[in-house]
Amino acid sequence: MDKTLIGTFTSIGLLNLLGILSVMSATSDVSLDNTVSGFAIRQSIYSILGFFIAILLSRVQFNLSLWRTLANVSHAVLTMLTIFVLFSEPIKGASRWLDFVFFSFQPAEFLKISTISVLSLLCVSQIETKIKLFLVFLTGILSAVCVAFQPDLSTSLLFALYSWTAGYLCSQPKRYVFWSFLIVLLIAPIFWELFLEPYQRRRIIALLRGDDPLGSNWQVLQSLIAVGSGGIFGKGYLGGTQSRFELLPERHTDFVFSVFCEEFGFFGATFVVSLFLFVLFLLLRIAMSSSSELGKAFTGLIVVKLGVEIVLNILMTLGLAPVTGTALPFFSYGGSSLMSNYIAVGLCLSFNKKSRMF
Repeated sequence: MDKTLIGTFTSIGLLNLLGILSVMSATSDVSLDNTVSGFAIRQSIYSILGFFIAILLSRVQFNLSLWRTLANVSHAVLTMLTIFVLFSEPIKGASRWLDFVFFSFQPAEFLKISTISVLSLLCVSQIETKIKLFLVFLTGILSAVCVAFQPDLSTSLLFALYSWTAGYLCSQPKRYVFWSFLIVLLIAPIFWELFLEPYQRRRIIALLRGDDPLGSNWQVLQSLIAVGSGGIFGKGYLGGTQSRFELLPERHTDFVFSVFCEEFGFFGATFVVSLFLFVLFLLLRIAMSSSSELGKAFTGLIVVKLGVEIVLNILMTLGLAPVTGTALPFFSYGGSSLMSNYIAVGLCLSFNKKSRMF
């Protein structure tokens, strides 16, 4: 079997396993002799299913026509589901999930992959550059708007980033970066005033000032206590007090990395970060060596997606970025996020062929 395939699946498998252990530690009931929670059981089921789906996808050799059909159809369906979810029952003030009998489904997580699939098609299309850029930004804006109404500002900004990266890939880089920077400077004040909710502004201001420990910075403070108390070697598995006694908010989702750091310390955190970097390195190598332009574009955009989510989540737990609710890939609890990331990696690995695909 190919070394890249083995290395990628081994790394994400280890990350997923450590994530399950952290979810188990964060959600097991201390009063019932550490009874395994339903969160850990469900995460394990999603992990096994996602792992095998990724293996199957990695063995598929797509042709351009099939990719175009699947990308466009899936994107249309997921866009409609993302709009439909706006009429569902809100959970914690947001409408992001569709509830079925045995599980909940978050369309926006899968919309990320379908949007990137369509953007990669546009990157390799033969249409005129200005029209291509217009379609690239239209695709990203439509996805971002659908998600923004849930509301989910952080995810909608990720869609904007995907579009910007796709535009970079199919334009003149220096001029594109210059005009992008200028436009961001011009619209930033408007965005601050019209699109950010008061609580989001408070989080950013509190982060910059380092104050409000009992308000907007409460989650970050508890996360820093958890990470710092882990020291060099950690308190040992199931030994974390911040998570085990429910002092750390969202400990199995947004702040699951804090749980791991408290229990396994600096060495454990370094090992996890190294695994993430190794996965990104392998995917980036596929993007650079692929004989398919579509493979280069799609895999490159997936590297951006995973890389940004990893950096944002880890910086958030360290108090260096605002709390955005961005999940840590293959680590945080969440079936939709986990499955979509497995699908993304499986599709990237399908381009890991020495022969030309298209």
